[in-house]
Amino acid sequence: MKSLLKWFESVIDNDSYDALNEKHPLAHELDQQVDKNPEGFTGFVHELGTWAKEHPGAILKTLNKLRPVLTIKDVSVVTSYEAVKDVLGRDGDFGVNYGPKMEKITEGKGFFLGMDDNTDGFSARNNMQMLFRRDDIDTIVKPTIKGLCADQLKGLNDQFDLVDDYLKLIPAKFAIQYFGLKDTDPQWLLKTTQTLFEYIFIDVVNDPDLDARAQQAAKELRDQLDKMIASSSTSEDANTVIARGIKLDLAGVAGFDSVNLRNNILGLLIGLVPTTAKSAAMAFDYGTQTPAKEKELYAAYKNSSNNPFQKTVRELSRLNPINPGLFRRANFNTQISSGGNQYQIKKDTLIFVGTYTAMQDSAHVRDPSSIKTDRPESDYLTYGFGLHACFGRYINDFHVGQLLESLFDKNHYVREENDSGNLIFDGAFPVSLKVKLLP
Repeated sequence: MKSLLKWFESVIDNDSYDALNEKHPLAHELDQQVDKNPEGFTGFVHELGTWAKEHPGAILKTLNKLRPVLTIKDVSVVTSYEAVKDVLGRDGDFGVNYGPKMEKITEGKGFFLGMDDNTDGFSARNNMQMLFRRDDIDTIVKPTIKGLCADQLKGLNDQFDLVDDYLKLIPAKFAIQYFGLKDTDPQWLLKTTQTLFEYIFIDVVNDPDLDARAQQAAKELRDQLDKMIASSSTSEDANTVIARGIKLDLAGVAGFDSVNLRNNILGLLIGLVPTTAKSAAMAFDYGTQTPAKEKELYAAYKNSSNNPFQKTVRELSRLNPINPGLFRRANFNTQISSGGNQYQIKKDTLIFVGTYTAMQDSAHVRDPSSIKTDRPESDYLTYGFGLHACFGRYINDFHVGQLLESLFDKNHYVREENDSGNLIFDGAFPVSLKVKLLP
């Protein structure tokens, strides 16, 4: 695989690469790899498949240079900035594919981000904005997250596991306080929402074992939310998401009955709890891969009075996002635009939308491999784009940044030099990265 990997890297690093350049014909390289593999074509496909899973960015960057919209049978892979924005911005033509799974775990009534462009979808989105208010960021969100970070760091030694001991439970604890989920175990909430996130957003092959685990997790989460809603206080000092929803329901506002409230909170928990720690872990991992990078990251923190550190963390998340892209499905026979070309897409085509490559597309993003904190908002697709963009993105940006900012607040932590300092995953989510106090 080394020669093929070299070929991929040559394509990735050469902005002027011509896909038809006879010096690097793809078919010839593939033939060579098949011939060298002791198990022939079958062995090569398995090896390439394993490598591709471990290096999705390399595959997607290569496709962006060779064929920004690639369709094979009923699957399309879209990688250029122009094509990605085209797909995500046309929610009527390209619908989300996770709506049926959301309806399954909510027993019929879906989560509003799983609804397409229709009256119910717009109404539900507007309702949620009454529960999650923009001014909460300064009055509730920031002090709550800062306090949780400080409390979690108090009990840690000079060496600890960044993921297991610090990052992973703070988003769950924040959700418990902000949403009003009193007496909910944060470990349980994390595990439950991780299972459901993987089932809804990652599992495109419909694994029956995961389906069974997801249905059990969904039942447990529905039961817990029903219990929380039934027992929630509506007194004047109750200012949680659930309490707000109940008050609106009592006032006769449509859409805040207990089932709708439960299901929309369920969907938001799945999007918040398991992804925030992952995003912070991957940003830290990218920003500390070498001693030089680590020094730059700490310098950015020290200089945060002039340039907010969270802008640097946002750049790290752009360069190392929690997933390489999103899935959509074509609702009609249509076209996708890229580089002056129109690519035909048939109805029901499953489309992988490469937000990772779009954010590093030099045709539209200035100096895409560098950390630049003055980028326009349009360069960022970490939370998607259009109708189905992440609802909690304004909270999440602060949350992820604060998790790392608090880490440097009184001490300077760096990753361990040995293998324990590597970011380790169990499936889709990180489980370990050991750090130590800098002497």
